[in-house]
Amino acid sequence: TTKQVETATLEEMLAVERFHRGEAGPAIEDFRNARLRFTSAQRVLREASVAGVGSLDSLTDLEHQFQFIAGGMFGIVDSLSKYGNIKHPSRIFELSRSHKQVMSSLDKVRLQLLAFLSAVELGSKKQSLNKQKEIDSVIRGVRVLLVLLAVAAMGITLFVWLIVERKVSEPIESLVAEAKVVDTGKLQ
Repeated sequence: TTKQVETATLEEMLAVERFHRGEAGPAIEDFRNARLRFTSAQRVLREASVAGVGSLDSLTDLEHQFQFIAGGMFGIVDSLSKYGNIKHPSRIFELSRSHKQVMSSLDKVRLQLLAFLSAVELGSKKQSLNKQKEIDSVIRGVRVLLVLLAVAAMGITLFVWLIVERKVSEPIESLVAEAKVVDTGKLQ
């Protein structure tokens, strides 16, 4: 999911860059699609409880900053296209400088986002490791219980066998003893 967030953000940045190059229609559509993918991935992150609520709120703040900066970028590019003639060189210079500031701000937000995503991935790995340790502990406990059950079953089986043998062998031994005592001549 963090990769989806990262990909969506990079697609938004590429859309801004395409817009800057003059591909306004497709760039805006790509920007909207990337924004939808970002929102969807962010929702998955919230539902998965991988990151804390504060962290996800920070992610939302970063995205809002990005949207604000990108919106400013769209405005600057639009203004540059309007004033793109020689009659307004001071306005073009001002807009070009603003464009550089916007691109620098986009890079800063992107770096913050990448740092956030790395922290989320690290937290997710730690959480996964803790869950795996819990699962391993439960598995060991089940194994011990199974061994104890097997030992108990063998003990019960041995006890039952001894009782059955005693109930069967005593009457047979008493019959054999009586048979030895009885005179076979009298029986005939």
